[in-house]
Amino acid sequence: MLVRLSIDSPEWAAFVSAHDRALPFHQPAWAATISRTYGFPAFVLARTDGGGTPSAGIPLMEVRRPFEPRRWVSLPFTDICPPLVEPGGEEELARAVEAARVDAGVESVEVAGPLAGCPGDGLGRVVHVLTLDPDHDAVERKFSAAVRRNVRAA
Repeated sequence: MLVRLSIDSPEWAAFVSAHDRALPFHQPAWAATISRTYGFPAFVLARTDGGGTPSAGIPLMEVRRPFEPRRWVSLPFTDICPPLVEPGGEEELARAVEAARVDAGVESVEVAGPLAGCPGDGLGRVVHVLTLDPDHDAVERKFSAAVRRNVRAA
């Protein structure tokens, strides 16, 4: 069953905290910050078990701009925010999200990450990965003299 949860629901927060593939962008505070800053309403579409506990979900914002159709975005101003779903459950979640979109009269859904079966997933998103050495001194030795000077000054 797909339900609409508030972005700050304790059930979503607990689910995100326990999920091994959750990113900082899934945290309720991230969506709440974007929502306050840009005025887009934030919510979660979650598949829940009989007791209301999420088993999959995606944080979304409803983006409304003058003279443009409403759309749901996961999440605007965010590099990547794929749905949290177990392998094999992607297409079922995509179908449920699509049905919710149609029922709500929303023009489109943009997913910031892969979701099999969802049109427009990952559109225009870029992921940057930076490997850091666990040895702080080794990282610092790679800095140019100017960068080390600016770090000291800061």
